[in-house]
Amino acid sequence: GATFLSYFAIQDSMASLIITFGAVGGLGAGLAYGPPMPAVSKWLPRRVGLASGVLLMGFGGGAVFYNELVTFYINPGNIKPDVTTQRTSYFSQSEVLDRVPEIFLVLGGLTLCLQVIGLLLIRDPQEGDEIEEVLGTELKPIVKEEVIPPSNDAQSVKDLDAKAVSEKSEPEQLNPLEVLKRKDFYILWVALGLNHYGYIIKNNYYKEFGALSIDDDHLLTSIGTVSTVAVSISRLFWGFLADVIGIKLTIMVLLGSTCVLASFWTWTLLAGPGLYFAWVVIISWVLAGAFILFPLAALGTFGQQHYASNYGLISTVQIVVNLASPPLIRALLDSFSWFGVFVSIGVSNLL
Repeated sequence: GATFLSYFAIQDSMASLIITFGAVGGLGAGLAYGPPMPAVSKWLPRRVGLASGVLLMGFGGGAVFYNELVTFYINPGNIKPDVTTQRTSYFSQSEVLDRVPEIFLVLGGLTLCLQVIGLLLIRDPQEGDEIEEVLGTELKPIVKEEVIPPSNDAQSVKDLDAKAVSEKSEPEQLNPLEVLKRKDFYILWVALGLNHYGYIIKNNYYKEFGALSIDDDHLLTSIGTVSTVAVSISRLFWGFLADVIGIKLTIMVLLGSTCVLASFWTWTLLAGPGLYFAWVVIISWVLAGAFILFPLAALGTFGQQHYASNYGLISTVQIVVNLASPPLIRALLDSFSWFGVFVSIGVSNLL
């Protein structure tokens, strides 16, 4: 819905587009993770991290096709930007700009078709289906097992150091109202928001920054396409890693890697298109891990029964970040140039 409405929003104002495509679309994308995850955990309860990675490969894989479609629909002649400032380049040619609103209708139609197909394919295991023998046990993927006095508190995010394996125990199933009373919810909410900030910059500004030295729009699109392939494969990797070393340690690896890679991003363009190409692909690989790890953290911390609603609450931070990021990024760009923008990713993940 947000994609279709963006056809009208972009012709109204930038603020309308940010609210429609950024906030509403971001919320919809976050909610889309909810329903399939419990079904996956029922099919592969012993390897929920790996299974979730396979599931979300499709989410990133779709962008491979979409990325190429957008560029070749809007700029089929590989026209170069004709407005250049000290920090960025822009298109002003009508043959490019006039096609922008129409692409939202194309993307909306394709997305609707794919979503209908996906909804028809989602189902829980039925009698006679081949599944792992431990089906029926509760997944306790991210909680360190320890003896504690009886209490009404569910497992804590700070204990996320156990491997994502199935245990024959009954984790507490928290509903959304109970989740809102837990500090773990706010830890995950803030952490996801800070990571999502970096994802927004990578997705929306890699071409704008790259265009300062690379005047080939199709090459820049190819960088994005290869990056989306890396995103799809990386989700399988991050899910497997979470099964092996645990959610907490994997999240620490993710945040630390993002901090280092983002801090050196500015200088990669000075070394040439090759290094810049590789750097964008690598940082895309790393940032994509959040789409696996935070859903798994929510599943293990708050239980499976109300997982879709609970993760929907966590994903509301994307609305805030999607609305706040554009003016913040522009302010950083005006005050500290691209160095400040990329370092802000490292700082946000370091927090």
